[in-house]
Amino acid sequence: MKPTESILQRVQSEIVALHKFLGGWLSGTLDKDDQTFEAGIRSRLAPNFSNIQPAGTFLTGDTLLAQIYEGHGKSPGFDIRIDNVRVIDHHENSARISAVYEEYQKNARNSDRSLNARISTVLFQEVGQQLTWLHIHETWMPEQNHAPDRFDF
Repeated sequence: MKPTESILQRVQSEIVALHKFLGGWLSGTLDKDDQTFEAGIRSRLAPNFSNIQPAGTFLTGDTLLAQIYEGHGKSPGFDIRIDNVRVIDHHENSARISAVYEEYQKNARNSDRSLNARISTVLFQEVGQQLTWLHIHETWMPEQNHAPDRFDF
């Protein structure tokens, strides 16, 4: 970690970078090749990564990665915005960091609504200078909480 870079900045940068990759991959603006996929997501997830989807489905990392890989280019115009990243827990002598963030999606082809929002909790493991994703739990944000300007990106 750079001396002037806070844990919040590192966490926020990692969350934004992963979601930027997802937007590019699913919209098809990134090339579909193994090197891009490895750098964009596969290398970021722990071998035992797990994900609870907003509807409650539990996915292993392998299952989620396969779905994302096959989703390449299937959501033209898809984009994601990340807001309100907050570190929930981090201790200097612990390599685990938990955080919460809001995710706003537009042109989501595999969703009931093309505009949707979720709030997510993530657990990271610090491995050297890299934050590795251990677990994400996503929950739908009620539509009445969707401010129209949140989708202006």
